[in-house]
Amino acid sequence: MDRRLPLIEHPSRSLCAVVAILAVALAGLAGGATLAEAGKRLDKLQSGLDEVVRLPEGPPGASALIKRRGKSTFLKAGVANLENGATYHRNDHFRIASTSKAFSGAVALDLVDQGALSLDSTIGDVLPNPPDTWSGITLRQLLQHTSGIPSYTKDPGYQQYLATHLTSPITPEAILEFVAG
Repeated sequence: MDRRLPLIEHPSRSLCAVVAILAVALAGLAGGATLAEAGKRLDKLQSGLDEVVRLPEGPPGASALIKRRGKSTFLKAGVANLENGATYHRNDHFRIASTSKAFSGAVALDLVDQGALSLDSTIGDVLPNPPDTWSGITLRQLLQHTSGIPSYTKDPGYQQYLATHLTSPITPEAILEFVAG
């Protein structure tokens, strides 16, 4: 069995701070910079990955894939597999858990900016055949985590599924199955 890094339900404050620092470093890479400046930023990010892995409360490994102006750079530190010491690879898949909320929120707000959605759009307006109790929930409520939709991660069925499917991705439809009931 391939034992990847475990999901962290409640990361420590120091680990959250480290993640925030790395996020700021990544954001800095996105800005306009000369090639020399970009190279220095990549070196700084690599140093940050190395440092976070060395921390006593840090993860055993970390990686970052940076895509900028058609060029991809893959950085890594530590190990991806605790049993055999295997390292990360550029095409590895990760369960990113709650981190996906930031990505989903950014995409939703971009769709609002483009006029494709509004903060008052409801699940019933956007998705075909949602559960009746979801139809009136707005995008605003979803983004503010006030919709009342339960967290599927605490569902025993989901936890059992996750434990027996560690190396295969779960589809959005399968996640909805855990929440819909």
